[in-house]
Amino acid sequence: LSQVFDFIGYEHNKTWLKWQGEIIIDEIGKEETESVVGRNFAYKPVVVENKDGKLKIGDVAKVKIFKVTKYDLRGQVL
Repeated sequence: LSQVFDFIGYEHNKTWLKWQGEIIIDEIGKEETESVVGRNFAYKPVVVENKDGKLKIGDVAKVKIFKVTKYDLRGQVL
């Protein structure tokens, strides 16, 4: 059942590749200040790099999705 979930999650997230839009930052990433997580209009989690520490919780950022996992989308700030 876990394999089916993983497959479906990844396949569904692939439809978001190359999507561009705004996200609202709502949490600090697992690597402390190296990344942040935001949510798009569909409440999909989007992980973006934040090495310079400019993005804070509550900020709005325009991003483009360049990679997906079975759990989240990976974006680049535009």
